[in-house]
Parts: sequence; C-alpha cells; structure tokens
Amino acid sequence: LSNIKHQAVATVVLKWHKWINQTITIRHINRLAMADYTLFDSKIQFNYKQLNLFAEASNVLDTKYLEAGFVQMPGHWFKIGFDLKLNFAKK
Repeated sequence: LSNIKHQAVATVVLKWHKWINQTITIRHINRLAMADYTLFDSKIQFNYKQLNLFAEASNVLDTKYLEAGFVQMPGHWFKIGFDLKLNFAKK
C-alpha cells in the first residue's frame, strides 16, 4: 500500500558563475494508500580545479510525510562539505 502510484520530478540547474552552480529539485509523490506530498531540495556548489565546496538543503519546506513501509521521514536538514580530487597517477 505504500508503493508509488505516480511521481513527478523537476530539476533545474542554475549557473551563477563559471565556478558556482545551484541545483533545485522538486518531487511530487502519489502513493497508493497515502496522502500525496511534495519535496523541495536545493544544493549549491563551488567548483575550482580539484576542489568542490557544497551546501545542501533537503526537504526545505519541512514536509511531514511517510516513506515506503510507513516510516516517518525527518523534517528539513542541511549539510555542508567538500570534495577534493587528488591525482596519484604515475607518469
């Protein structure tokens, strides 16, 4: 009864600068025997050479919803971090 009946996903990528971009994702989910819900996520990234800094917000609107198996999902949450790509290839 918690299976997804319909799902619509829209993603927009905004390029604010050659090193800065933002991804915005909106998902509307309709499950068989549960109330519909919409989730809004956003991620902004700064990419320069091997360094990627990011800040991410999930469930920005603090939507209360149940996931498959009728599990209550958390409200909004945020995370920040970085990725560093190191090249150890021998020449």
